Amino acid sequence: MENEETLAKRIEELNQKLDEIIDEQKNIKKQISKNNNVIMKRINKLQEYNEIDDMRTIRLDEHINKIAKVILEIEKRLY
Repeated sequence: MENEETLAKRIEELNQKLDEIIDEQKNIKKQISKNNNVIMKRINKLQEYNEIDDMRTIRLDEHINKIAKVILEIEKRLY
């Protein structure tokens, strides 16, 4: 009888510990999901920034090329 009570008590303790572990795992999953959402938003912002930066670079290159052509044209006329 005493062994059964001890066994029942141990099973109850194990169940409590398992419940704590399960709750902790649920909390970790929620935190990971939240962190993942934040990271994805940041990645999207970085992608937007990079696209804008690429557009600016293209426009700047176009302007530099125009300036270079004008300079070459001026040099041809001067010499």
